[in-house]
Order: sequence, then C-alpha cells, then structure tokens
Amino acid sequence: MLKDNLIDLEVDNLTNLKNIFSEIRVDIDTADSSYKLDGIYNRAGYVVVLVNDAFWERKFPEDIDNMRSIAEAEFRETACRLNMQAEELGMAGNYDEIWAD
Repeated sequence: MLKDNLIDLEVDNLTNLKNIFSEIRVDIDTADSSYKLDGIYNRAGYVVVLVNDAFWERKFPEDIDNMRSIAEAEFRETACRLNMQAEELGMAGNYDEIWAD
C-alpha cells in the first residue's frame, strides 16, 4: 500500500534530491487507482515546493539554481510516468508535467 507520508529524507546534495524522486517513482508501478496516483503526484510536487523555498536558498546558495532545474526535470519524469500508468489503468493521463503552486 502507498505510504501516506510526504518527504522523510534529508537533502544534503543533488544526489539526495534525485534519490527522493526515484523513491517516489517506485510507487507508480503498484498504484492501481487515481487516488494513489494523485498522492504520488502531490508528493513529487511537494519536493518542488521545498526546493523553491527561501530556506533552501539559504541552505544551498551555490547549488540552488541547479537543484531547482533537477527538481523540475525529475518532476517532469515522474508526471510522465504517472500519465503512462494512468493510461495503462484505463484512466486519463492528465498529470501536468510542470508543477504550479
């Protein structure tokens, strides 16, 4: 069953950021409802929101632009896989590949 948590991991570098998205995407293959797909989409979006927070600007002043680019790319990949899974389940694959809060 899909875990009902947001982000449990500490991010100290770009690799951690990529790993968070990889761990989120692990749940896509087992998601069998729009509810579960929505949860995965929101978890990935939450990471994008965090990366754009002022706290992260202070924590990673040298890397923040690169981290934001990576988060956007990883989010796009996650949304694309969510759309494929939704279509495989016979649902509309309409997850936006750009997170807008």
